Amino acid sequence: MTHGVAVYDAAGVETMRTPTVRGGVFIGAYTLPASGSGTLTFANCAAGSLRVLQYAGGTHTWSIGVNGSGQPVINFSAYTPAGSAFAAATGLMVFTVDPTIESHGLIANNLSGERVFDTTFAKPEFLGKFTLSANGSAAAIQNAGWYRQNYQSSLQSVGAGRTRIIFYDLLDTGAQDVYYAPTQYFLSPGQANYDCGVNVYYPTGASWAVPAAYVFAIDGLTAAGSGWGLQVFNGAGQLTFEASKPHMSIREIGGTYAFPPFSFPNYGFVPDTFSLPSLPPSPATFLAGFGVEQWTPTGPQSSIGERYEAAFRRSGSTLCTRIFFVATFLEDAAFSGFNEYGTRGNIVMPFIDGSAY
Repeated sequence: MTHGVAVYDAAGVETMRTPTVRGGVFIGAYTLPASGSGTLTFANCAAGSLRVLQYAGGTHTWSIGVNGSGQPVINFSAYTPAGSAFAAATGLMVFTVDPTIESHGLIANNLSGERVFDTTFAKPEFLGKFTLSANGSAAAIQNAGWYRQNYQSSLQSVGAGRTRIIFYDLLDTGAQDVYYAPTQYFLSPGQANYDCGVNVYYPTGASWAVPAAYVFAIDGLTAAGSGWGLQVFNGAGQLTFEASKPHMSIREIGGTYAFPPFSFPNYGFVPDTFSLPSLPPSPATFLAGFGVEQWTPTGPQSSIGERYEAAFRRSGSTLCTRIFFVATFLEDAAFSGFNEYGTRGNIVMPFIDGSAY
């Protein structure tokens, strides 16, 4: 490109060029309180500009909308869970591709007019890439002929004291009917030690590759002290971009996707399929979690609970979402209904190129 802002690392390798990457600046992480309903308003963003990632599925439904002043909002509503479940908080990370332009500072957009970085908002910093290995043995689940194998990284501590988000490779499974579901998505500042992990769902005879994990910090950026490169600060004097450090470079945004609808008794066993955008060479993304509990009375003082979990599969340019029946459990009370932990729709996938990290 002959225009735009280009960023290089210490080895002279280009890590970002604003006209050729997708927008998305991080606004913040929000907790929707258990049993609470309300509205989050983003007065410094344009309508239609929010990109929301759910990192903790709680007992809420939520949707993106616009208020009477034309400002984007997230409306959320809590529900009382059935069965032995307790009300739980929901966690959201919010990005925007079109924040309000401040009266000062540096901004950079791509050719689509999406914000790539902005004085006001911190750009997530890349902390490390970790390989995963098998953790224990494969276990049969309730879906006949299906199994679940867990993979984890070694114990990590990088980024302790900071808020972190984890991306995973979205591997091409080809003709193999193999699905991936991360078990770790988000790390709070107080979580010093952690391991990255995924569950792999597969039928008898399938084969698969194991994804890698990519950890980014979404706050707490500090100067590198390297003596070179561009630094950007917000109005409060906080560092929001450091050219000599690797940052999250979003190459494409896919969405919105959804999980299959409820259809008892075969809840979501038939995958939903979607077309993916043009992906980078080694696509990695944030995979949202989603789970369901179905409760059915078996007597005047007894119930059976069924646990379902969601997972993703990529075959070429097609994304598949599917729900797996993973476990049953008993309760000594008569409950009826189902709980959804997470949102069925509004699934957005920001893609990075894993080979660049």
